[in-house]
Amino acid sequence: MRGGLELGWRDGATLSGRLQTARIDLLPLLQALRSPLRARGMLDAETRFASTAATADRLIDAVKLDAKFRLAGGTVNGIDLARVIQGAPREGVRGGQTRFEQLVGNLQSGGGAYRFTALRLTSGLMSATGNLAAAEDGQLSGTINLELKSSAGALGSTVLAGGTLNEPVLLPGK
Repeated sequence: MRGGLELGWRDGATLSGRLQTARIDLLPLLQALRSPLRARGMLDAETRFASTAATADRLIDAVKLDAKFRLAGGTVNGIDLARVIQGAPREGVRGGQTRFEQLVGNLQSGGGAYRFTALRLTSGLMSATGNLAAAEDGQLSGTINLELKSSAGALGSTVLAGGTLNEPVLLPGK
């Protein structure tokens, strides 16, 4: 890990910096941060963060971050994209796990909310792209475009994300 950090005390407290990580095991990091995200893999990321608060003890609660990330050889728990592409029932697909060779994207967070943009996942013959958002209350929303390649051609599907970070639901697109 490499990075830099700046602290300021004029007109309240400020914190800003950057952090570059390479080949960090994501799961222990998420657990240490008490994050509701449920994923595994080896993380490479470039992260910028900033926080402004009236007092120094409030800085951590006000942190906003912007990161470009790449996960390799991991899983996303709570969703099963392979099951969805096989045909999602109207009430959606809950639970499961999606294994991937690579998952890349951008993450912006602040105030307890998360936005994942420019997501690209590859898993064998399946690929997915999309954008997801989790509100401060944990409500999940977004769209995922799935493609499954085979010798007969490609099968595609659009999936809507709903539910919560703790209990995501993948619904058939319209």
